Amino acid sequence: MLENDADVKAARDAGYDEALVARLGLKASKIRALAESVRRLAEMEEPIGQVLKRTEVISIFGPKVSVFTILLRQR
Repeated sequence: MLENDADVKAARDAGYDEALVARLGLKASKIRALAESVRRLAEMEEPIGQVLKRTEVISIFGPKVSVFTILLRQR
């Protein structure tokens, strides 16, 4: 925590916006909340390899144009 206090002081001295300085500061309650969030993430089911949504696309131009259209719409 002492190192964080030094970082906050250095940011203030450097003239950073107070909103940014406030986000930089770590308090015990913030650290507890971050740790709880990490624990919740660790307990979640692994999403890799799961299909979340399937969409059937019909194109009069053929499958290559359909795939291109899907990729283009995702951007």
